[in-house]
Amino acid sequence: WCWGGNGFGALGTNQPHNTAYSSPVQVGTDTTWTSTMMGRDMGVFALKSDNTLWAWGRNPGRLGLNDTVHRSSPVQLPGTTWRSTRQGTGQHPLATKTDGSLWGWGGNNQGQLGQNSTTNAGNSSPIQISGTTWRTVTTMDDSSAATKTDGSLWTWGRNESGVLGQNQQGNAISSPTQVGTDTTWMNITATGNSLMATKTDGTLWTWGTNQQGQLGKNNGTNARRSSPVQIPGTWVTTRLGE
Repeated sequence: WCWGGNGFGALGTNQPHNTAYSSPVQVGTDTTWTSTMMGRDMGVFALKSDNTLWAWGRNPGRLGLNDTVHRSSPVQLPGTTWRSTRQGTGQHPLATKTDGSLWGWGGNNQGQLGQNSTTNAGNSSPIQISGTTWRTVTTMDDSSAATKTDGSLWTWGRNESGVLGQNQQGNAISSPTQVGTDTTWMNITATGNSLMATKTDGTLWTWGTNQQGQLGKNNGTNARRSSPVQIPGTWVTTRLGE
């Protein structure tokens, strides 16, 4: 179900661009949807229980459909083994498959697709990122982060404010690079240029930009961190708004 503005058909109801709804309207008649995620610039992704991935809305080459045609109703991406998908404030959706592989598409000017390059053309369909043991993923402004099944944490892409957690700022990294050597990372979440993560021992860690105090370290603006810093307490999970 969906409601609100319908720019570029983002509500998926096959209605004109300017049709808005102030109460929930069902998208088609299917009852096998399991999760949805709205990305940047009104592009939408959704998974079904049969592990198919669907997209609609605005499409400047970021719906993974190998074109730039806007869609006002769901269109399936190739494949039937999709497990999860993620797109925050960045221009590059990421998605995992049931075999542990990781895929990305869209913008790559900062190496955020993990292809060891910054080529920013021809990325309108999913491209595999090396490895088959990926577990969870999240995206930031032109940056990416993911955990593997061994509990390690990896980042790549733009490194503004040290959001990649590599104890440096400014230098983009175009291939997945491990954050430290720890293998107890669990949940990760990000927004803009800030990242949060929990570990198996219940600790919570933050790094990146801190203009609004979003790192939770009781310090002022611009107190950015380029490597993980612990927030006191015992935590279960974490979630940043987008």
